[in-house]
Amino acid sequence: MNSLRHPSLKQIESFVRVADLLSISDAAYSLNVSVSSVSKSLQLLESLLNVTLIKRTTRSLFLTDAGRHFYEKSKNLLDDLDETLSSTIHFNQRPSGELKLTCSMAFGYTHIFSLINEYVKKNDSVTFDVDLNDRCINLNDTHYDIALRISTLPPENYSMRKICNIDWVYCASMEYLLKKGTPESMSCLSGHHFFSYPLMNSSTIESNKKIQITKINSSLAILKCVLNHQGIAYLPLYLAGEHLKSGRLVALNLDDKIIYKTHHLYALYFPAKFSNPRVRTFIDALTERFQQPFI
Repeated sequence: MNSLRHPSLKQIESFVRVADLLSISDAAYSLNVSVSSVSKSLQLLESLLNVTLIKRTTRSLFLTDAGRHFYEKSKNLLDDLDETLSSTIHFNQRPSGELKLTCSMAFGYTHIFSLINEYVKKNDSVTFDVDLNDRCINLNDTHYDIALRISTLPPENYSMRKICNIDWVYCASMEYLLKKGTPESMSCLSGHHFFSYPLMNSSTIESNKKIQITKINSSLAILKCVLNHQGIAYLPLYLAGEHLKSGRLVALNLDDKIIYKTHHLYALYFPAKFSNPRVRTFIDALTERFQQPFI
């Protein structure tokens, strides 16, 4: 490669855009250059490398094996360059500007806004755009800087930091248990009213035909039902913790197990954005705030 003239960064960027869109005309439009300019750049790149990167037909484009290899390496190269430039530009800057954040409805409602309030006291040049949403957000398709996600396994294809453990309990109010009895095993849940968050409960509960199950796609609504003595629920400690401390709720010991250590809170972000002071310092604030258990 030493004897070969290296491709220019512009040629590499142009190729990556064509590979992303699989269209020379679309790539030209997104780069705000002419179609002939993109086509010529691709031809020069292939000539320099002495390989065919993209096969062209009258109707479509597709990457060759060499093209896929070069695309993956080039994409990583451009991402690293973007992160290097961004981190250098922001090296000595204070956090400022708007931070776009998305997280689940329940976690955001109970914990995020109090943290934001503390954060802006120290970083008054930062504003927030917060979306509380229980859908799994694809960062590649959105404008968010940080997505907070509660999951059993680390989400794939993202840069992330594990913030804390999210533990769960089966719980109910004392009034409900005095009326209906306190179950001591999973099998003893028969005859009880169970409020289920569809994505979080075990198949043991769902398959028991003797349990009266009400499915609700909101942990906050389920908490309200349990506090109103209507039944049993499987809730995260970040929601149930304060009510367990106060005695309004009781954690059930089912089959000699009380705490279920199944989930974690992750902060997802793009590597290039992490170098931005407002993104980096807010993730640091998240980690510091949630070092201690929720109960």
